[in-house]
Amino acid sequence: MNNQNKIAVIIVAGGGGKRMNSPVPKQFLMVHKKPVLAHSIQPFNESPRVHQMILVVPEKDAEYCRINIVERYQFHKATKIVAGGSERIDSVRKGLEAVEGKVDYIAIHDGARPLIHQEDIERVFDKALETGGAILASRMTDTVKKIKGKGEVVGTLPRSELMLAQTPQIFCAEWLKNAYQRFPKDKEATDDASVLEYAGYSVHTVCGKHVNSKMTTSEDLKFAAYILEQRSGEDENRHRF
Repeated sequence: MNNQNKIAVIIVAGGGGKRMNSPVPKQFLMVHKKPVLAHSIQPFNESPRVHQMILVVPEKDAEYCRINIVERYQFHKATKIVAGGSERIDSVRKGLEAVEGKVDYIAIHDGARPLIHQEDIERVFDKALETGGAILASRMTDTVKKIKGKGEVVGTLPRSELMLAQTPQIFCAEWLKNAYQRFPKDKEATDDASVLEYAGYSVHTVCGKHVNSKMTTSEDLKFAAYILEQRSGEDENRHRF
């Protein structure tokens, strides 16, 4: 994918802090000197392929996000901050409405995934240009059981045919907008690839790093802090030599 292809990135950050046992929404919790959301935004802000970013946050947090995230860390590509909806799919729709001008591709990323690596972003961008739609995903390493009722095992699913979806997920802008227009308002979708699949579009996977997990619990934050600290040390050593 060359820099002539205009890419907009929608970063969805509408989560709360319930499972963190925190009054502060998880995307604003501090981890390795910065809020989770700032870590999630930074590699996209640094990518020469990204032309604009739309941040989707709860309406009550929009001003806080502008001052303490966008302005504080100088995320100049974050052109808009918009209020999200009641569900993730509604928030993505709000983000799509806020995309300015003509763009070729639109990527969606979870604001609670602060461990996304620059290399994986570039790889999934490349795959999207080749195929029209691509997502980061990780391979299954555990055996997966199908259950019913109170936990009775009724089958074992083939690991070789399963992957865990991550973000970013990036698609041809025309495909994505058309798919969201056609997707039923009362139907649930936990990721954007599901919306594309429903509309009949082909979605391809790029194998990403297992560490690109969504922050859900306090243990996740501790893990993220460790990974970010390791990366910081690697960067310091690289610059030293």
